[in-house]
Amino acid sequence: MPLTAQEKELVATVGCPVEVGEIVRTVLDHPLERFISSVEGDETAVIVTGLSVTLVERDEASKLVGQLNEKLAGHAYRAFWTRRDKGRRQQDEIVVFQPLLPFDLLLFLHTQAPNYDLDTQAIIARLTGWAEHFEIDLIGAGSDFVDLSFRTLPEDVEAFAREVYEFCPDTVEQGTGIAAEMLIEHGSVDEDTDIEELGLEMLVRSIQTEKSLFLWWD
Repeated sequence: MPLTAQEKELVATVGCPVEVGEIVRTVLDHPLERFISSVEGDETAVIVTGLSVTLVERDEASKLVGQLNEKLAGHAYRAFWTRRDKGRRQQDEIVVFQPLLPFDLLLFLHTQAPNYDLDTQAIIARLTGWAEHFEIDLIGAGSDFVDLSFRTLPEDVEAFAREVYEFCPDTVEQGTGIAAEMLIEHGSVDEDTDIEELGLEMLVRSIQTEKSLFLWWD
């Protein structure tokens, strides 16, 4: 579907190439909105602007991000997914803008984990460290979560899973650990099985098969 006159004006306002706006509109087929956020620097605020699309239905956000980024190849723009507050509930949203660094989205969404004394820079530093040893892509982020995909896996996935557990305990304690506990309760594995270890094993298998990792801090 072609851009409406209002959407063409929006695309021009945010300084986005018309072709990028048309790609977003074609893949998502939802009205375009403006994405704008800022982060305070040492002397001045850095402001980012781009395009935003609220997913009215619970579409597969990460899948749509992949489709968009394939079509955006060759452009400086990239797509990510996040969540926005809409009244008393949250809705998935896809944003498209020009990141200067791979994890800029975390800066503009102020991703942090205060319960674990992790500010935005600490989280970015850990992700940057990982990216020096294997190839990862940022798929999405929010105020308290990060969604990653792997182009190459860590050399030692088990050791990496333990690092993930230390860095983001909820990945196991409120994720694979709960699934492990359910397996024990249903008698699928021995009742004496260590839930934490089984949760870690399941995290390892998930990373290996899904080639993705979802981090969140409750």
